[in-house]
Amino acid sequence: MKTKFLLSDLLIVLVFLWLCSCKHTDNLEPNLPPLPFTVKATLSATNTDVVLTWNSAKDPNGDPVTYSVVYKDTLAKNLTDTTFTILNVGYDISISGSVIAKDSHGASTSAIFTVTSGSNPYVQIPDVNFEKALIKLTIDDVEDGKLLLASALKVTDLDLYYLTGGQIVDLHGIEAFKNLKTLRCIGHKVNDVDLSNNVALTSLIIGANLLQKLDVSNNINLQNLHCSQNQLTSIDLSKNTNLLTLNLWGNQLTSLDLSKNKLLQSLDCFSNPLSVLDLSQNTSLTSLICYSTKLNNLDVTPLTSLKTYDCSYTNTTKLDLSKNVELQELSFYGNPITDLDLSKQINLVSVDCRYTNLVNLDLSKSPLLQKLKCYESKQLTNLKLGQGQAILSVECYSCQLSTLDVSGRVNLQNLNCYNNLLSSLDLGANRSLQTLNCSFNKLTKLILETNTTLQNLDCSYNNLVTLTIGANTTLKTANCFSNQLTTIDISKSTALDKFICSINKLTVLDITKNVLLTSLGCYTNNLTNLDTSNNKNLTVLSCSQNQFTALDLRANTGLTTLYCDENQLTALDLRANTKLTILYSDGNNIQTICVANLSQVQYNWRKDSFTSYQVCN
Repeated sequence: MKTKFLLSDLLIVLVFLWLCSCKHTDNLEPNLPPLPFTVKATLSATNTDVVLTWNSAKDPNGDPVTYSVVYKDTLAKNLTDTTFTILNVGYDISISGSVIAKDSHGASTSAIFTVTSGSNPYVQIPDVNFEKALIKLTIDDVEDGKLLLASALKVTDLDLYYLTGGQIVDLHGIEAFKNLKTLRCIGHKVNDVDLSNNVALTSLIIGANLLQKLDVSNNINLQNLHCSQNQLTSIDLSKNTNLLTLNLWGNQLTSLDLSKNKLLQSLDCFSNPLSVLDLSQNTSLTSLICYSTKLNNLDVTPLTSLKTYDCSYTNTTKLDLSKNVELQELSFYGNPITDLDLSKQINLVSVDCRYTNLVNLDLSKSPLLQKLKCYESKQLTNLKLGQGQAILSVECYSCQLSTLDVSGRVNLQNLNCYNNLLSSLDLGANRSLQTLNCSFNKLTKLILETNTTLQNLDCSYNNLVTLTIGANTTLKTANCFSNQLTTIDISKSTALDKFICSINKLTVLDITKNVLLTSLGCYTNNLTNLDTSNNKNLTVLSCSQNQFTALDLRANTGLTTLYCDENQLTALDLRANTKLTILYSDGNNIQTICVANLSQVQYNWRKDSFTSYQVCN
């Protein structure tokens, strides 16, 4: 009975324990992950950092929550803040990642973020000299190898002309100047440049560099292209149909296709090895400069608007200008041309035909002509000038001219006709003449009374018996060396600075009115007296081979050079001439040369062996 009771009690205890266990299990709550949350990704001011911010993730069980940031790899763990910055992600990159919220039991919830990084606000400027130039132009402000894109976009005109000592090698970064219309980069060391992004360019001036190639195919708005003094062997201009001015002289071009450049007005292609050039499509050309090329048979007849043409040193033997009636400036010097018809060129203003084989040059139909250069044309025997009064300068020296008619040319200022065969020269009407060189001719008479504006005269090496200078108060230099003059009057030439009348037959020379005279050459004449007392500015006196018995130089204290050798001097007083460095006094009868002190005597002074220097009181 007792045993039965014990079993019954044990059963009751077991049931009680089971019931208690069930009740506890029913009260246990499950562990839930943090609630969903959102992440916001924004770019920093630099456009290269990503700033993540998120709202706190609530945990249903009230557990503490920490965060991890994942981008490419886990960047951070156990964060308690709700913000994180991903540094230096770069520019123009799509960025995706997640933020993971995790409770203390390991349950987690993820939030995804996506953002695209900003564009680079800078362009790299690797050439330090390019950047220095930009700083000088106040486009940049810090030498750090980069430039703000915003600064580059503001620039429409960039002038690098010889800045930074011409040391720019690399123009990398120029692509950022997308609004650039004019680029000048002259006198540097650039050997390559990419201008494909600079489509707004209308003027490109990039001469005097080291370019071996130049691609302007994208620069279709170009109107002016100057790429002279480089090393270009070819250039494609087929896309540049808006070109007006093309300057590519001083390169190595052997060919040039301009068939698409029909608007072209000015072409400079000189100093290139070009042998062929078709200009039949370039009828708008007004200026063509092609000297020092191999274009010895260039057809310019289609160029009816041509006003300036220079084909000098091209070995051209024939020149057909019959259709170029608008020509104003013509140069063909250094060519073996023997004949040229300019009868239709009534608008000519200047002609340069020096060093040619022309025998006749007829410019009588060119009344507007102002400047003529035909010198060193050794075969030229006949020159006819137009009847107009426009002519200002004629340079016809070293030809074979026996006559020269410049009558009626009242505006003529410069006449250089030396080394010809002229026996007469009428300059009576040339009242504006300022410079005259008629030396080395056969002139016997020269009348300059009406040429009152004359400043420089050289009539040396002629046979002049008469030279009338008249009231030439503006005359500064006069040279009548080696003629047959017995008299000359320069008393009214009060502005005279240098006068040479050596090797003539003068017996008298009055220079008392020429107080500005600094240099006088009168050697080899028959002078017996020379008064220099008024010529206090005289520094050079050459009076050798005359008949002087005395020479008073006390007033000429600035004298530095004195040639008085081969006269009849018996004494020479140089005490006042302490600046004298050159002295020729030999060939006289001078016993004593008086000086202020012996230190005044120069080692190179020349005297007769019997002449001595003496300090005189």
